[in-house]
Amino acid sequence: MKSIQLPNKFYTILILSCFIFTFSGCGGSDDDDNSCQVFLECQEGTVWENIGWLGTYLKFQNNTSNPWVVYDTYDGGCYFSTQSSSVEQITIIEHSENILKYRTGYVGGINHGISTYTYSNGKITYRDEYYINGVLDEVDIYTFNRSSVNLSSLVICD
Repeated sequence: MKSIQLPNKFYTILILSCFIFTFSGCGGSDDDDNSCQVFLECQEGTVWENIGWLGTYLKFQNNTSNPWVVYDTYDGGCYFSTQSSSVEQITIIEHSENILKYRTGYVGGINHGISTYTYSNGKITYRDEYYINGVLDEVDIYTFNRSSVNLSSLVICD
């Protein structure tokens, strides 16, 4: 049986090609942009749609004084726009890459809320805790999926 002998150059090219193909996919993809440090920076400009509610959209802004805008509709006809800055005083409690947690209500007030947005597995969970005289009275949890809705196309209620 005759053996085929290939020149050393061929083996070198074969090994280099395998090495290049193996490691060319190891760099991070553009979808995994880890350059942001905090929630509002990571979610700036993203639009989210509440699962299970008629037309509730949420848009984040990289602004700790006015971190979000909500668009709600009750009949699908027009939307009410609410800026977070129009809500009672907001005090940020935690602002990490995947969590935005804040307190609403005025310092010294007997009623206040603790609200938390958590980004995980491509969704945002919103947990809203309402306290009366320092005692937890009610907890609501909502889930949001990323939305491709163009908010400027929504009809705003008068």
